[in-house]
Amino acid sequence: MLTENDMQDISRLIDLLNKVIAYAVENEGNDLRYKGILKSLRILEGNQRNGLPNLYNHIMGDFRMMVDRGLYGDQYIDEITNEVYKIIKSNSLFYK
Repeated sequence: MLTENDMQDISRLIDLLNKVIAYAVENEGNDLRYKGILKSLRILEGNQRNGLPNLYNHIMGDFRMMVDRGLYGDQYIDEITNEVYKIIKSNSLFYK
């Protein structure tokens, strides 16, 4: 059973991950390289509880790729990704 806090975290993650995708599209022209984040959004939006523990791996893989591609360093995206990381690490629902 999901708690009220879990539901708030899920809602906030959906909002933040959509902002990451929008940033990627703005800077790279598409979101094709962000399969982990897109998969995470499908899991969150579809309330697929069995997929929630995999979010950490999906999202962090794409965040590492963003570092490799030089998309970090802008205050806007850094604040968003830091908040995503904070939410995921503070709720055991999102990692194994």
